[in-house]
Amino acid sequence: MKKITDIFDHYRASASAIWNTAFWPDADFRNWDSLEQFDEIQRILFKELVLQKIDRDWPLHDIFKVAISFFHVDPRCDIPILIQNPRSERERGYWDTL
Repeated sequence: MKKITDIFDHYRASASAIWNTAFWPDADFRNWDSLEQFDEIQRILFKELVLQKIDRDWPLHDIFKVAISFFHVDPRCDIPILIQNPRSERERGYWDTL
C-alpha cells in the first residue's frame, strides 16, 4: 500500500486556499448556491490533484458522496478525530468527536 498523505494534504491546502481567498472574503458568495458551486470545484480539484496523481479514476459526481474503495485510512495518533455524520445537503458542517 502506497502512502499518499502528501497528495491529500496538497489537495486539502489547495481547496482551502480557494475557499479562503475567493469565496469567503466576498459576502455575496456566503450562501448555499455558492457552497454548491464550491463543492463542484472541490470534486474537480480532487479528481485532478489526487486521482490523476495516483493514476486512478472515479466518477466525478460520486466524489465525496460514495466511499472510494481503494483508499484506506490508517490513523496513527492518539488525539480525538472529528467525523462528519450523514446529514442533508443543507446541514453539513456538523461534526462529532470520536
